[in-house]
Amino acid sequence: MGIYGDTAVEVVKHYIRGQDLEESWLRQITFFTTSEVSREKGCPRSAFLGLCENGWVKGIPPSVYLNKNSPNKDYAVEGAKIVLANPSKEYLASQLWAEVKRALPDGAENHNQQMTVVIALMNNDLLQYPPLTE
Repeated sequence: MGIYGDTAVEVVKHYIRGQDLEESWLRQITFFTTSEVSREKGCPRSAFLGLCENGWVKGIPPSVYLNKNSPNKDYAVEGAKIVLANPSKEYLASQLWAEVKRALPDGAENHNQQMTVVIALMNNDLLQYPPLTE
């Protein structure tokens, strides 16, 4: 899964209602890397928090988890839609990114580990369609 996918899965597994998800991410990632650059990488963290924000992650209630709008959230949500629509297909991050880019052509040229988060959550049965809001 890689350090970012592993981190996302562990944050969900250890989630306690009301905890700060960003702090939990920063704590969990220390188990997977000693690199400060990797620990501070914002794209996969924003992708994860963005998915949580709107209820795409099982066991995490929808809430405000990002301080600002993030394109990483948009990429991750689009990736989640794609993998949930094709649950039997196994994706590589580069393949999923290519499909996300078709849906969001004005986005970044390269994925920056956002898709590894989406794939790890899907492979661990932690992705869901968000609950309907009224």
